[in-house]
Amino acid sequence: MENGKTDKYTFGKEEKEIMLILSSFEKELGEKLHETKGEIERIKYYDNFIFRGIKDSEISGVFVVEEKDAHGNISEHVYYRDSSNEIMSIDSDGKMHIDPKWKDSIGDIDFDKTMKTNDGKNGSLKGVSQKMDQDEMSKKDNNKKDDTKEIEEEVEEKQGENLGLVNIRKVRDNSLGERMPEVFGDSDEHASAFSKELNRFVMLEKGNDGWQLNENVEPALMTWRTIISIDENGDKIEKKIPHALMETNQDDKEIAIVYGPYGEVNIETVDVLPCNERVSRQVRQEGEGIEKEETFEIKEEFRTEGKEYKHDIAHQVNEIEDAKKEITGEKDVDITPEDCIPGSGGITWGQLMQETGESLPKLVERYNREVKEHSNTKDTRGIVESIIDDYQNVSHEHVRGPNN
Repeated sequence: MENGKTDKYTFGKEEKEIMLILSSFEKELGEKLHETKGEIERIKYYDNFIFRGIKDSEISGVFVVEEKDAHGNISEHVYYRDSSNEIMSIDSDGKMHIDPKWKDSIGDIDFDKTMKTNDGKNGSLKGVSQKMDQDEMSKKDNNKKDDTKEIEEEVEEKQGENLGLVNIRKVRDNSLGERMPEVFGDSDEHASAFSKELNRFVMLEKGNDGWQLNENVEPALMTWRTIISIDENGDKIEKKIPHALMETNQDDKEIAIVYGPYGEVNIETVDVLPCNERVSRQVRQEGEGIEKEETFEIKEEFRTEGKEYKHDIAHQVNEIEDAKKEITGEKDVDITPEDCIPGSGGITWGQLMQETGESLPKLVERYNREVKEHSNTKDTRGIVESIIDDYQNVSHEHVRGPNN
């Protein structure tokens, strides 16, 4: 997207799935248009799109895109499933171009009438991504500045001193209190910030009298401790060193401060295990879309499986890391669906996810447990095959792959 502008998303149901579909398509098309200095102005996504022509034709997975070329000319394009399958376009002069292979399917159409039909068809239009103009962006920035100033003033009044708060970022994740009720259960609104006066990161909460320091969380100190971080979809497990760790009023709970790829400050909740390993989970914060919210499956696994589950994940990460070091001479600090399971003869974690319908963390935990129990009677490939057999003998309500 153009500098000074950003994306605005509106959704119907199945928000996260729609967001991922829009984001993936937008990235793909954006890279393609970048070569000609073109830009995306708006994308509409339809699960079932009806072409109103000589005969009605309904096609699933359609994107209608408003594009702007390097000269500022606006055109409309209709794509089927991805940016390589363009059905038709209308140029800046209003001339319609239909790909010959689609001509018989959709016939001669009135495009305006077709769009009215689909925009009005209940449930067909699933999501819209469009640019904010400069006025909207300025208004959003001003609202954020007002919110930040309000937080600064209320904290200063409560603490009796100016803490020099900067990088204030509200938490948008509703599960924070569920993960750590003793730490965050006193408020529904939370934020992270950096105090120039304390030279530490701090956590804030909104109480009955306004914003204040969360006294259950100690200001963060820099750390060299490692955490094992599980992403919001359960598709990546990464061992890394956070910038800082905040201790809390619970010995087994901490908050990690982690810098994102663009320098943004993120927090992760950390479970400290009896073995002193630390397993962390993503927290959705201000400026992040619904796609950064932890999935229901991952939430349920952490809620129901207990500490042994986290311990097995941590142990297996270390085992895999050591195995990779033996092979490559260097430690690879993450596990992704594309990685091969050590000793499995080339089977990847993604293939195991597809075969079993389970998440990556769940399978890493199960694999570690099986290795501990059967290492004397089965080789690694045999353990993987027995896991697949077990799941195929059980009826599952969902099938999950590395991209689901």
